[in-house]
Amino acid sequence: MLKKEIVFNKAGNSDRDSFPIGNGDIGAMVWGNDQGKISVVISKTDSFSSALRLLKIGQVDLTLTNDSISFINQKLDMQNGVTTLEYATGSDKLTISIWVDAHNPCIRVKADSDTAFSMNIESIVWRTEEEKFEGGFSKQTPVYGDFFGQDNDKEPIIVYKDTICEDYEDEILWYHHNPDSHFMPSLEFQQIEDLAHLADDPLKNRNFGACIIADEYTKTSNLKMESTKAYSSHEICIGVLTEQTKDQTAFIQNLYAITTACTAIDYEYAYEKHVEYWNDFNTKSYINVSGDYSADMVDSGYGIQRYINACAGRGEFPIKFNGSIFVPNILDGDEDLGPDFRRWGGGYWFQNTRLIYWSMLEAGD
Repeated sequence: MLKKEIVFNKAGNSDRDSFPIGNGDIGAMVWGNDQGKISVVISKTDSFSSALRLLKIGQVDLTLTNDSISFINQKLDMQNGVTTLEYATGSDKLTISIWVDAHNPCIRVKADSDTAFSMNIESIVWRTEEEKFEGGFSKQTPVYGDFFGQDNDKEPIIVYKDTICEDYEDEILWYHHNPDSHFMPSLEFQQIEDLAHLADDPLKNRNFGACIIADEYTKTSNLKMESTKAYSSHEICIGVLTEQTKDQTAFIQNLYAITTACTAIDYEYAYEKHVEYWNDFNTKSYINVSGDYSADMVDSGYGIQRYINACAGRGEFPIKFNGSIFVPNILDGDEDLGPDFRRWGGGYWFQNTRLIYWSMLEAGD
């Protein structure tokens, strides 16, 4: 049985210091800094842009507002599929548990302390303006592999901006919509456009986004909310949805509906069922190897890689070979390439995708 728990005793500064969590389709990279801000970068296995770039959903920051706070540790419990952060607040301890529900399309957060505390919530949206993504074979580092035919003028990469909804008084909701698609230009570039009738365009009108609901919180702007007063326990639910439809209003309504449905599920009940799922998964296939350093590496490597595959292996599309759904914000020298960048682009390369699944076959996954 998987027996690994990984502990960070030092606060994080970015998603490169994060722990991954996921339910097979929705994922998140989570870290906490030493000022009491916990960041959750949300991803999904099917959040493809019109140019087939697998974009992040967005980022949610939870900020503890206590005057005196210090980071203790962050743990990744792969046995139960949850990450937990601990902070000291004076003589008390504050614990934040974050997990992606194994049975429902949402991320659950619960923060507890012996004494009352306040917390602010903010959604970080970085796709705020429409822009053309320049590149091609002459600029291989930033965009190499991001779309078929890098020097094909018919396929410019347009980064479309996200939409922030203003229609909800108590909830934060934002989403991305693909108004066009590289489907036909890609087929034309490969001279197989006469086969287009064999498949539907998987990119045009694809929508993906998230909705945040937190009881006893009030919105201070379209992307921020704060607790109405100090409480000893806080619960937050973040619903995540992808849907291909031209009707963006219907998508927004569906996203809101699935989030309210998830919020209505009792937290303790949902957590119990979530833990049952992960324990069943971890008892189905495992190895325990002990001995020298090499043995430890085999033991931990098998368990960690199987956990990562489980976090992203139940979605509509195969696991991405180049980082799965847990690609951190990459720095190329002094250049920040952004949260949505991944080397070798958005396409599936079978020569690499197949390698992920060999171990999954042996494990019965």
